[in-house]
Amino acid sequence: MTFVSYDSYASPTIQPSPESLRIAANALFSDIFSNNPSSALLTHFSRSHPVTIQHAPAGDPYPQSSRLIGLNAVRSYFDLLSTHWHRAETKIHSIQITTPTSSSTGSSTTASSPSSSSTSCSNSPCVILTASVQWTWKCSGNSWREDFTCVLEYDDFVKVTSFVVRTDSLPETCVLRARDPVLEKPSVPVGRLMV
Repeated sequence: MTFVSYDSYASPTIQPSPESLRIAANALFSDIFSNNPSSALLTHFSRSHPVTIQHAPAGDPYPQSSRLIGLNAVRSYFDLLSTHWHRAETKIHSIQITTPTSSSTGSSTTASSPSSSSTSCSNSPCVILTASVQWTWKCSGNSWREDFTCVLEYDDFVKVTSFVVRTDSLPETCVLRARDPVLEKPSVPVGRLMV
């Protein structure tokens, strides 16, 4: 009798095709843009590799400080977004596909393509997309637009192992740095104490 270790079943020998990566990225963002619950979004993420998630402004001097690890972090990220903000007018502007066997097999959905100066992939199959979204605070109704680049790295099962969002618009438009001006106004006039 021959015993085969679990590791031999851990990943297929065929790399995901560029088309399968494009389909996976479009499916993930379709679910995100449709405001699907985090339980549905988690189906797009790897269960066989550690998952990282990050969302920070492009000029952040310490972007690694906002990087979180694990499926619980992914769930918390999407739960946080759905708790405080509505998402609307979402649009993907361009998609670039990169696989370890080819440096760039991607094409853009529009004439523009993402800047590769601060977006890069490791040796994993990768999708880099640029997009925009309008966020609206649920408590006040105030809205703003965030333009961003998202770098998605995938395992061999075409599941996300890294989800990194870089806000390309002004740093204050990063949803995780957003401040609602209505909530920042003091509710009690200065100099008056409530007893």
